[in-house]
Amino acid sequence: MAASMGGADGSGRDSDARIEHVEARARELYNRLPTYQTTIRTTRRPFFVEFAGTPKAGKTAGMEALDRLLRRNDFRVRMISERAGASPLRAKHHVFFNISTVSDTISRILESLDRNDHFVFIDRGLFDSLCWLDWFLTAGRITADEYAAVSGFLRIPRLRRLTDLVFVLTADPETALEREVSGQLTRRPGGIMNPTTLSQLNRSVSNVRRLYANEFLFVDIDTTHADLSGTLERMAHRTLDGLEQFLDFVFVVRRQDVGYLPDAGFVADPQIIDQFLAAIRSSGRFVDRRIAEADHELVQPVPIAYFWHEGRLFLLRRSELDVQNPMHEKWTVWAGGHIRREDEGEDLVQAALERETEEELYLRNVPDPRVVGLVLDNSRPRSRLHVGVVHRVDLDQSVARAMERRRFTEPNGRSLTLELVGPDQIGRYADEMEAWSRAILKSHLRWPC
Repeated sequence: MAASMGGADGSGRDSDARIEHVEARARELYNRLPTYQTTIRTTRRPFFVEFAGTPKAGKTAGMEALDRLLRRNDFRVRMISERAGASPLRAKHHVFFNISTVSDTISRILESLDRNDHFVFIDRGLFDSLCWLDWFLTAGRITADEYAAVSGFLRIPRLRRLTDLVFVLTADPETALEREVSGQLTRRPGGIMNPTTLSQLNRSVSNVRRLYANEFLFVDIDTTHADLSGTLERMAHRTLDGLEQFLDFVFVVRRQDVGYLPDAGFVADPQIIDQFLAAIRSSGRFVDRRIAEADHELVQPVPIAYFWHEGRLFLLRRSELDVQNPMHEKWTVWAGGHIRREDEGEDLVQAALERETEEELYLRNVPDPRVVGLVLDNSRPRSRLHVGVVHRVDLDQSVARAMERRRFTEPNGRSLTLELVGPDQIGRYADEMEAWSRAILKSHLRWPC
């Protein structure tokens, strides 16, 4: 990547204008982050960006430039460096080396969930490890069964979802080798940095990129003949695009498409429920959350579930970061939340419910959630914008025991405290319960509240 230096023809001024545009966009996005209790701007979790691809394709330059841009515009960025250099293992061509380094990287990714960063940049993460596994398989160093087992682990949804964006930077072997020896005192090839291995690695990158096209969000950049400043500018915009959709895009349907819904209460009519779910599948879309919260002609479906065990259900007391949040210190009978971009797929409602219950209650294998109704509230203008899609989840004894009287803390500091109660106990919580919960209890479960 040769840098464009600008000159008397005005290209330097044009470059300055483009840089100012990127910085202005970064500042605008930062100022849209919510503040909770203090002036610290936060997100529900960091936005994870992986840098992968051919050695010497520009990963380090890209990471450092984006890190500098974002930090100087007040974002908090954590860098997870390539773990190969820190590995005590010497057999770099053995699959154990790959397993060791990716395990170290995963550990650091998980640690990042408990930090208050906006971005986490990963130098060679899950996708890159999959590429090396493909190379090991091609080279006959692992079996197909071993490849399937390790790659399956790296692609389990709760791990894979912690890679929000992957920059796949590639270069042809000749260019990569030229960059490797530039300014050095030797041109002897290395164990990896040689034409044969680099060609094989590029084929593995292309193969894995094709295999998992629907599992990661990729940005492909061939840096063989690329201009450095243009490449970095493109990476900056794609990173900010990703953050914007991660933060602010929620799923909506048009109110005119669901005009059969009542203004408030619990809806148990199967025909109306099916109509609403059909509208989600056929006419819903993602929009900027600021637009969704201001436009009363848009309705936000919110998948939620209550958790039932032997005639009792779990109550959840919510502690929010924002003490002005109407849900703060309220009791609810449900867990759930908005449908987000990361839930895109065949069944948005199911995917969002699974993600939310995993984030809030650590439950991954939600046992057969059944849609039992819709719930609405018109007591406040903002409440009218949301429709809860209510599911019932029947828990077995072992899961119920593991949840009873537990406090679940999310990485961003929000928490839930659980109580398992029956109809004879529910009255003591009624005064501190929000509207959806009261509607579910009164109209669906027929409990006194």
